[in-house]
Amino acid sequence: MMADPNEAERHARHARTVAAEHGVGDVVVQALEGEPADELLEAADTFDADLIVVGSVGLTGSSRFLLGSVASSVLHHAPCDVLVVHSHTARPAAAQ
Repeated sequence: MMADPNEAERHARHARTVAAEHGVGDVVVQALEGEPADELLEAADTFDADLIVVGSVGLTGSSRFLLGSVASSVLHHAPCDVLVVHSHTARPAAAQ
């Protein structure tokens, strides 16, 4: 979870830009406080989402067990399709 709301907003703006560059319209991007999986699922219900895109840094073993998995929770409880994007880093390329 990101503690800095400004950083979260930068990531959200970057996601909107990338989506627009690839011809995706009607994108809702939000940076909210709370448990990530719960917030994603609530937003999907609120906006009657067709798709949730969630990142995964590929935690395995005890790290995944101890920290939980946002992607896994969203996959199991989402009211719509879910696209899990594997990433080696949590930062957008433009922010590095």
